[in-house]
Amino acid sequence: MAASQEAVAAEILAAYDFGQHSHLIDVGGSNGTFIAAAARKHDQLKLTLFDLPAVAHIAREKLNAAGLSHRVTVAGGSFLTDSLPEGPDVATLIRIAHDHDDPSVLAVMTAIRRILPAHGRLIVAEPLSGMPAIAPVADAYFGLYFTAMGQGKTRTVEEIRKLGQAAGFA
Repeated sequence: MAASQEAVAAEILAAYDFGQHSHLIDVGGSNGTFIAAAARKHDQLKLTLFDLPAVAHIAREKLNAAGLSHRVTVAGGSFLTDSLPEGPDVATLIRIAHDHDDPSVLAVMTAIRRILPAHGRLIVAEPLSGMPAIAPVADAYFGLYFTAMGQGKTRTVEEIRKLGQAAGFA
């Protein structure tokens, strides 16, 4: 998964204009690959990465080495039990939901909804199920991935939409 992070970041940044926002939080932001790419593309954007403390430490080191420590705040905690940093007007949840059960995904989406303003946006980037063109390959790959991880599942767009609506998103 780590090897594909640059490509996924590029796809997300091409698909959505973060330039219309002032503050982005990447929840479950891993080693900071996406937030670094967003920083390079959008000079005006304030950036926050939130992940487990040990992961946040790795991200902080990577972002410092990239010369981005003055632009990116890195916060450690669990999105299932800790409050998220306040102030963003857009949040990303990138390749997080498929690693968690529905109650956990609902919990993190609810936590994100709580910190965003009424006009705030949640951008979800996930491997999807129910996509006929890629189903045979995706089902085989993620079947092995979830077996190795011991948990997780892909969802359809409609399943993700329903979780978002239950969390308070339109």
